[in-house]
Amino acid sequence: MPGISEDEKVKLAEEISKQLTNVGRTEWKTWANYAASKGLEKALEFALTLSRSPTLRPRQKNAYKTIHNTMKNFKNKIEKLPEKNQQQVLGYVERWIIARRAHPL
Repeated sequence: MPGISEDEKVKLAEEISKQLTNVGRTEWKTWANYAASKGLEKALEFALTLSRSPTLRPRQKNAYKTIHNTMKNFKNKIEKLPEKNQQQVLGYVERWIIARRAHPL
């Protein structure tokens, strides 16, 4: 899939963020940074590992489980995008998470 428009990136990010209702910016940013450096497949494994970590609090573990499940569902859509577009979409997801916290529906 070739690059997509900014509007399409924002729309995809909004669609993803709607499934991340229990995920905070910190957990998302940690995961997205890992995805940027290691790739989506390794980032999914990372989220699954963190969701089972005895060192994290239940809320954090639940957030990483949600990230894993959500991004697994969107994996094919994301992987079809050029790498730069992938990172932009993940950045827009962070913005949606911040906006949701500031103005909950």
